[in-house]
Amino acid sequence: MRLSLPHLLQSFLASTFSVLFYPLQLLVSLSACLGHRADPIGNIMSFGQLEVPPHKLWHGTDLDPTNGVSIKGSGFNLNNANDAEVLVDMIRQQYPVLYLELEGNTLGVEAAKEIGKILESKPELVAAFWKDLFTGRLKSEIPQALGYLLGGVDLAGARLTCLDLSDNAIGPVGMPGLVPFFKSRSSFSLKELIFNNNGWGPDGGSMLAEALLGCYRKSIEEGGEVFQLKIFICGRSRIENKAAINLATFFKEIKSLEEIHMPQNGIYVEGINALTDSFRENPNLRVLNLNDNTVSSKGCVKLAECVTGLLNLTELNLGDCLIKTDGVRTLSNALAECKNLEKINLESNEIENEVGELLAGILAKLPKLTEVNLCGNEFSNRTADDIQNILRSSRSKPEVLIDAEASDNENEEGYSVLEETNGSVYHSTLEDDEVRQFLKEPTLENFNTILPNPDQRLCDYLATSPDVGESGTTVAGLCVRAACNISSFQHPKSEKCFVSLLDRAVEDQFFATHILQRFGLMQVEDSKGSSVDKIPSSAIISLRNYIQSHKLSYVNLGTFHWFLKGYNSNTDETKTHIKNLFETVDTKLFG
Repeated sequence: MRLSLPHLLQSFLASTFSVLFYPLQLLVSLSACLGHRADPIGNIMSFGQLEVPPHKLWHGTDLDPTNGVSIKGSGFNLNNANDAEVLVDMIRQQYPVLYLELEGNTLGVEAAKEIGKILESKPELVAAFWKDLFTGRLKSEIPQALGYLLGGVDLAGARLTCLDLSDNAIGPVGMPGLVPFFKSRSSFSLKELIFNNNGWGPDGGSMLAEALLGCYRKSIEEGGEVFQLKIFICGRSRIENKAAINLATFFKEIKSLEEIHMPQNGIYVEGINALTDSFRENPNLRVLNLNDNTVSSKGCVKLAECVTGLLNLTELNLGDCLIKTDGVRTLSNALAECKNLEKINLESNEIENEVGELLAGILAKLPKLTEVNLCGNEFSNRTADDIQNILRSSRSKPEVLIDAEASDNENEEGYSVLEETNGSVYHSTLEDDEVRQFLKEPTLENFNTILPNPDQRLCDYLATSPDVGESGTTVAGLCVRAACNISSFQHPKSEKCFVSLLDRAVEDQFFATHILQRFGLMQVEDSKGSSVDKIPSSAIISLRNYIQSHKLSYVNLGTFHWFLKGYNSNTDETKTHIKNLFETVDTKLFG
């Protein structure tokens, strides 16, 4: 039952919303300024304090959303000074700016120059989250843009502790924009470097190693703060043996590393042996990840010698490293010395039955072990069961992920089985897989696989399987995308499915943003002044019915109100549907 609010309260709400939704008005202005097209697949548009970034500093401290600026995932195309003007103003007006998060936008040289200038006035900056920042840019633009951004940090005298440049095609060509920064005092304070998927190659990786080593040595020469890196992450960049050997030289000198992540880099035994020697020189090393490099049984010889001296080691990831049965036999005695080990990954290593129980017996004696991954090896059903029983009966009772080659991890009834530490078994049915596939790809063909009761199956699945989200896509985003598609299927149960999906999506605080993005209601007029008409009428009607019959938060209603107000359309039909939707929102909001 809807209650009418007194006139005074309505006035209060109206004035309150003008304050609450000013950031959204700012977002519209910036979107119009940049010619922005919103990303429809569940990414949250955020500015300033609208979204808490998911990062922690290297020592685990949360980054307060009131202490930085974020435009993560907004998809903005910042080419020149005019494009960057509003963002620059945000940085200027915010104090303090402890972090700047630019991920998921594309940055040109002139825009980077303007951002770099304003960063000159922000000496308090400690974290730069600048991943996925140059999509669609020329290789020649990247070093110039990096030079301006990092040059601003240097001129401000800031002391960065975290720099994330992942998912940028820097490579050897981009290094001129990065190398000068490692000669500045602003780099001496770095504790965490994140360089995933940067396309370094052997040459770029070697240049990076040389720059880091130079940074360490210069910090000593100049006195004062010494470069003491704690976390080094460099994955999926094909650095190969050449760069691995050069990085090993840096690791050996700095001696301060606590985490090293170098997965999928095409490193073979020569490079592994050089790295292993350097790991020994970092006695506080807690996490070591060499996943998907060719350690082989030969590399395990030196690695075993190294591991026995790493008394603080808590995580070891050697998945898909071709260590095979002989390599495990070599490592086994060394693992027995790792009393602080909590997680070990030896998946997909062609390990055979003969060392399975030996390995399990050694791991069972580790008092702090919580997780063991042995999937994708060559164990029989019996050996897999024996390994599970040995580890379950141990004092630490770790979670065991293991399958048997013969059964392909599937039992006779068609269930995918995950064994848990308490001996219980969680069954993910093939029916669940059909619903999951539909949510990932909400096509009519996949919809037909969840008939005849799609609404009930969606309800059941969403109620019991919270983690349906893909990488980079929220659960709400998946549900909204599926709901939008379902509304056009013209099936008798389409409306019920629409409601089931939005019931789950509405739990997200950015529900309205997901809807507006997916339905195209955040799109702006193009350069010719013609409005964009990509809004399915069936979806707008279903959304109006949903809002009319469900209780939404004032924040979500207010968001809808701002974006729907004044929305233009070239078609009378769409204009009518939008008008009706706005009136419904207006009534729900103000009575």
